[in-house]
Amino acid sequence: MRPSLSSGQLLPLVALLLIVLMSISALAVDVGYWRYQQRLLQSAADSAAIAGADELNYPALNDWSTAAKNDAAANGFTVGTTVTVAVSNPPTSGPNASNVNAVQVVISEQQPALFGATVGFGAQWVSARAVALLNATTRTCIYGLSTSGYAVAINGATFNAPNCGISSNSGFEANGSAVTGSAIGYTTTLNSGGSSYPEAQPAVTIPQIDPCPSFSGCAYLTANPQTTGTCLTPTTFSGGSSVTILPGRYCTQLTISGVNAVTFSPGLYQLDNGMVLNGASTITGTGVTFYNGGSAAIQIQGSSISLSAPTSGNTIGVMIYQPASNTSAFSTNGGGSGFSGMLYFPSAAVQSNGELGTWLLVVANTFAINGSGVSVPTAAFPGYAGHSGLAE
Repeated sequence: MRPSLSSGQLLPLVALLLIVLMSISALAVDVGYWRYQQRLLQSAADSAAIAGADELNYPALNDWSTAAKNDAAANGFTVGTTVTVAVSNPPTSGPNASNVNAVQVVISEQQPALFGATVGFGAQWVSARAVALLNATTRTCIYGLSTSGYAVAINGATFNAPNCGISSNSGFEANGSAVTGSAIGYTTTLNSGGSSYPEAQPAVTIPQIDPCPSFSGCAYLTANPQTTGTCLTPTTFSGGSSVTILPGRYCTQLTISGVNAVTFSPGLYQLDNGMVLNGASTITGTGVTFYNGGSAAIQIQGSSISLSAPTSGNTIGVMIYQPASNTSAFSTNGGGSGFSGMLYFPSAAVQSNGELGTWLLVVANTFAINGSGVSVPTAAFPGYAGHSGLAE
């Protein structure tokens, strides 16, 4: 006959089992919660490392650490008693430990013990590490500099740029669009109705500064305003099967209308009073830069547009440069291969209702793509110092 356990003997066993069950609950719930928080930390560390490495483009500022910490704070991790953000250039470990073009970010946050506190577990520190590398293989393609409203809007369009990203210094809007980019950053509001993101998801980031100084052609035009030269004539071309436009200074508005085929010869076009180009079947030009001084606008409308910036020389990579003093909006409609190069409108609105090019950079106060497409399969850009991408 087996001996039976009395109630006095069962109580210690039940108490022991409860301790075991509470410990298992602590492991299941607390550790699961900590792992969830670690994923949030990793996303923030990735974003902060990219922000820090981006600032290596501007060595005189020496603000790579500040940029990384500000980005971490924008994602909810501000340095304090329960959060640490360590930023290093070069990284302190890993395959890029001696690489001065790399920034390492380690974010740590103290996590509470939930169920674990009942069985003596204390708070635990959870960390995430990321390293971003400054290189020329990834970059931001679209900069919206406005700090109000939606600085970047993509409506009913396709944005396919797997090696470069989008940055809005205010809100980001995408309606019924497919947006593929290596990064999509905004600072205030996300409005994303019926859109898909096959690569990066939109994420809060810190405002970006004007990238012009890191592009040699843009930096040259900023340092050397185009305000002199002999005024060319004629400045109005109307009707006919074809016309070839020569580079130089156009002191009055350059107007081209009703010409079937328009060809721009290679060189720098100084536009003192803007340009209007309407009604052409084809608009072509290789190695051209338009400097739009004064206060007038540029309008380019054609059924097939194929314009590309120089790949060498002082204005390398710059398709259209409009100084910050000119706030006139730029709009374009048309198909073809569109524009290949930098469209620089830091104080103006840019709107595209047609194709944009295979190598592209848009810097605008606000930028909108409506019912058209952007395809940028490569991040290679002549005269470009570099952009950051995750390396570890």
